[in-house]
Amino acid sequence: MEFELESLDGFKIIHFIGIGGISMSAIAECLKTWGYIVTGSDLHSSEITDKLIKDGINVTIGSNPDIASKADLIIYNAAISDTDPEILIAKEKNIPIISRGKFVRFFN
Repeated sequence: MEFELESLDGFKIIHFIGIGGISMSAIAECLKTWGYIVTGSDLHSSEITDKLIKDGINVTIGSNPDIASKADLIIYNAAISDTDPEILIAKEKNIPIISRGKFVRFFN
């Protein structure tokens, strides 16, 4: 149940599921630079997740529905299933979710 993004107005905390990918991490870094509070999760730690943490982004290795539940918007990568615990909490709490692909198209 993705929503159609028209604006980033009203969003303060943006959470990324699968933040350790090269494109997801780049988007996260940009949004942090623009003043958003960025959090994220990934199944595995990597040099990318380590860099995000050093840059002040709260990254969890593994799912963390508690952190995801505090987000105003959740962006996920294509590998994330509908049964992911963070997707489920977003649906339960009516937190808008959008795929990385649709989010990137928003800027075109």
